[in-house]
Amino acid sequence: WPSNPKKQVDMCLMALNMKGDEILYLRPIDSNRSVPLPEVIDVRSLLTQVLDIAGWPKRRFYEMLKLSATDAGEKEQLQKLCSKEGKAEYQAYADESYTYAELLQKFPSCKVSIGHLLDYVPDIKPRLYSIASSSRLRGDNVCHLCIIKNEWNATSGRSLTGLSTRWLSEDLHPSEVGNIGVRACVHPSAVTLPEKHSTPMLMVALGTGIAPMRAFIEERAAAKKDGEDCGPMALFFGARNRQEYSYEAEFDQYQKDGVLTHIHLALSREQKEKIYVTHRLQQNKKLVYDLIHEKEGNLYLCGPGGNVPPQVRQAVIDAIKEGGHSAEYAEKYVQEMQINGRYNVEAW
Repeated sequence: WPSNPKKQVDMCLMALNMKGDEILYLRPIDSNRSVPLPEVIDVRSLLTQVLDIAGWPKRRFYEMLKLSATDAGEKEQLQKLCSKEGKAEYQAYADESYTYAELLQKFPSCKVSIGHLLDYVPDIKPRLYSIASSSRLRGDNVCHLCIIKNEWNATSGRSLTGLSTRWLSEDLHPSEVGNIGVRACVHPSAVTLPEKHSTPMLMVALGTGIAPMRAFIEERAAAKKDGEDCGPMALFFGARNRQEYSYEAEFDQYQKDGVLTHIHLALSREQKEKIYVTHRLQQNKKLVYDLIHEKEGNLYLCGPGGNVPPQVRQAVIDAIKEGGHSAEYAEKYVQEMQINGRYNVEAW
């Protein structure tokens, strides 16, 4: 769970006419919150750690501000934003990525209370990241994540950063202050390693989807180091350019060590024609067929959803067909892989 920036918290405190050290005693009444609020908390902690004041407001928040405004000009502007005639202006506010806190600053005559914020501002949602390391290799007290900083420009040109990546990159400074406690938990994995390390693995990753693949590779590296029989591992990785190919030197070394047997890159913007990971799979049907069908390996796909998962599935079917089987057989074979846990997809 990330925390809100101090600047946004201070905007809310100013709107509330509070200092932040006031103590709140909260009791739920007809609450539909999935996670209950703490019974006792100070205002600054509530605004920093609980309420998503740096998120993007829904229309109902504008409606609440319209009712709360005491300045005639602000009320008129909010009425327009909430009307059909003001649809374009409302969209412009959304495109500018105004936060809950920034709207309170923009309309200072709105007399809002802590109760209003509790009712109209959702809680901060946890950000889910795949673990990118193996505890067997690195120990139980080490956990690596692979995260791309989420940055964009609003329509006005101002530079913005996502709540979680800004918090991780700008607010946490363990090198300066030592270990920092963070609110986090570990969910059961959506995909799991084969029961035996001798099972071949065909891994398809896009962008930060490389995270679980690195964990798998490290787990195999540890197993190989301990003398276990390890099957072949093939990595098909897709990104826009080489800069986004995290762990390149590391993976090259694993390939030299015989842990990672095949690496196929699809860097879509590194050449004139666009090349995607599904193209690389189609270009390497023999390898796909050998690992998936002949050696009964497992497939792992991690990355954005959309067209990629069905295209990867089709590439596997095409590889089986090229291996000398019918389309019906290939389709049934992949279906059985999915049923038996050999075809694993983690997409968002």
